[in-house]
Amino acid sequence: MTRFLLIVQLLFLTLPAIAQDDTTDVVIGQALTLESEILGETRTIKVWLPENYADSGQAYPVFYLLDAEMVMRFAKAAATVAELGGRAIPEMIVVGIENIDRNKDMFPGEGGSEGGADQFLGFLSKELSPFVEARYRAADYRILTGHSNSALFVSYALLKQPEAFNAYFAISPMLGHREQEMLSLARQGFAAFPQRNTFLYIEYGENDFGKVVDVVPEFLDILEKANPEALSYRVDVLPGEGHVPYSCYRDALLALFPDFRIGAEDLARGIAYIEAYYQGLSTRYGFTIKTPAEPMLEYGNQMLNTGENEKAIEALKRASVRYPDNASAHYRLGRAYEASGKLAEAVAAYKQVLQIYPQSNTIKARISELEKSVAQ
Repeated sequence: MTRFLLIVQLLFLTLPAIAQDDTTDVVIGQALTLESEILGETRTIKVWLPENYADSGQAYPVFYLLDAEMVMRFAKAAATVAELGGRAIPEMIVVGIENIDRNKDMFPGEGGSEGGADQFLGFLSKELSPFVEARYRAADYRILTGHSNSALFVSYALLKQPEAFNAYFAISPMLGHREQEMLSLARQGFAAFPQRNTFLYIEYGENDFGKVVDVVPEFLDILEKANPEALSYRVDVLPGEGHVPYSCYRDALLALFPDFRIGAEDLARGIAYIEAYYQGLSTRYGFTIKTPAEPMLEYGNQMLNTGENEKAIEALKRASVRYPDNASAHYRLGRAYEASGKLAEAVAAYKQVLQIYPQSNTIKARISELEKSVAQ
């Protein structure tokens, strides 16, 4: 059994110091040291958790990021997930895996210092993923992301062990390093792809390296001809871009969850429909997707603007209960109560805003005015 050294350190990104006493650390995650029996190595992973992880009680899909020793890639992945989470994609955990000998881990085949892809895949699927799912509230949904040589590995993992992950993001995959092996494996793997819903996203620039642009089209031609029923995919070749396009994480995540944001027509159908919509997404993706705050707030605001105050209160109360740290939910609920003449309830809602933003003079003044009206 793999032994994991749970040596947890803070991973931080510190801004340049102007004066030492004026600086603070900007924490973007944790670093954990793990000892792997499969690899015979001690490996470092980095973990970023959603802002409300401690209090939410929910389980989150996991975004596994290769090449995480490149700290800005890990920071960018975490920032992208934080920006989009709950708005355009489900919230998720980001787990970055640092390299020791990158080419050994990423390259399939034999020869020299390379050819350890099978062992690395075993580490990810048999050691790392079970560890993450035991230590954190992780949903049964895994995304594997790699760039350049590690995107070659992502493509290999898809074909070699497709059930290990639910989604595979291959950014500028350098398939040319193992051209014949990868094309042969594609013919076998896509023809016998399992009946398990899986997603593949490939992105690269039109000015990318030859080992990408000269080989990926043939790889995709094999995929298109095999047309495996359970594998959906999208390929974006970005005009004017080169190797590993900057927007890759955002592009890939939005491609995986294109329908996360409910449309305006569906939004207008009411709060019950909105809840059912996200229950349907949960069934489709295979993990629980909690109704985000944003559509409930948007619907509540629409009802408030059209004078349907009770419908507004229903939606906004639901949002404020599920997202107690969302000041906008409490504020809009306060407005809806005011519009309905329920001033005491409005005061209570605004006081919740004040718990989040205790320095807000505007909210303090509004509470004072309403309390005077209630007292009369």
